[in-house]
Amino acid sequence: MFGMRNVLIQPYILWICFVFGFASGLPLFLSDVTLKVWYSDAGVDIVTIGFLSLVGLPYTLKFLWAPLFDRYLAPFAGRRRGWIIIFQILLVLVLITMARLSPRQDPMLLALLACALAIFSSSLDIVIDAYRTELLPFTLRGMGAAAALGGYRIGLLFAGGIAVILADQIGWEWTYTLLGLTFIIPTVTAWLAPEPQAPAAATKTIHAAIKKPIKELYGRPYIGMILIFIILFKFGDAFAASLTPTFLLQELKFSLTEVGSATKVFGMLAAIMGIFIGGYMLSRWHLFKVIVTCCVLQALANLQFVMLAIVKHNLLVMYFTIFIENLFVGMGSAAILAFIMSICDQRYTASQFAFFSAIAACARVMCGPLSGYIVVGIGWVNYYSMTVLVALPAIFAACLLHRHKIFDPSDKAK
Repeated sequence: MFGMRNVLIQPYILWICFVFGFASGLPLFLSDVTLKVWYSDAGVDIVTIGFLSLVGLPYTLKFLWAPLFDRYLAPFAGRRRGWIIIFQILLVLVLITMARLSPRQDPMLLALLACALAIFSSSLDIVIDAYRTELLPFTLRGMGAAAALGGYRIGLLFAGGIAVILADQIGWEWTYTLLGLTFIIPTVTAWLAPEPQAPAAATKTIHAAIKKPIKELYGRPYIGMILIFIILFKFGDAFAASLTPTFLLQELKFSLTEVGSATKVFGMLAAIMGIFIGGYMLSRWHLFKVIVTCCVLQALANLQFVMLAIVKHNLLVMYFTIFIENLFVGMGSAAILAFIMSICDQRYTASQFAFFSAIAACARVMCGPLSGYIVVGIGWVNYYSMTVLVALPAIFAACLLHRHKIFDPSDKAK
């Protein structure tokens, strides 16, 4: 009877992860890429549009206020679900308010509302990540990570390409209104979602909420090695991805349509496939085996860029390269998310998950400014060959962690 109950509840938990992933992904583009398209469509000057990039700052800094959610309980619906409902309602109100403004007539007010959207959305991310980490048993973390990332990607698709197409048909006001109303589904899901079997107690003071997660990490064996591994895992991919549009458009002279269809259609489908393949692997294999496999595959994906740099303007090779890259990166994304969930202390999931995600983003931030200088110095073939090599140290770091049983499901953080 208990086994039958597990079979029935697993799809329900994965559905929750998928819906919450969608709720995390949807606001990101609505406060960034799609917002810039709206401003451009309204004829706003490029300097103003450039400053809109600052709207996304809360997503980078969210670890600073994550301890608040380990300290304060929501006023209803459990430790995490209440906050999820509150922030989703706030997002609906902000999006509907934004819909009634014009970038040409109210550029500053609309930008300020976009900042509020980013703050509420990044706070929602903190609580959703914490809830998912506390909810998922070890055996479901792989598929749970895949479901969350799949929902996240579909949320980006809705807020990106679909939103722009809708705006062309029904206008920006109705587009932002309709996308805001889609939060009804995740809000109802949050209300009906279960509480984790043994939810951690809230810390008693703000000082404790900040100090205790840091102290726990500082006292954990091999924490430095863990942080280095998290940075290295996406290092090669971050170098390769930072200049992909420039490489395809300026160096290989592909058209905007060709690049757009490859990255937004084939790339998106491949990434979603990769995410679910990664989730399936995590449900069947040991976490260490999945991590090492994904490290190798991500390096091989960069090797495909070397081939593209050699053959130059070849549409078939370009499509294949983008497909393979996104497929393997999607698998790697599921693996690293499952790993981060596995190393979070259940008492401080909001603080520690936000911290580890910020560390994971370091590779992208560090590689971007350097990549242009490296390409100018060594050329595209050597550059992509280098990205293959810089992807390999993550395998060595993973093997060191495996020796110390960091990937063992019996680890105390799990």
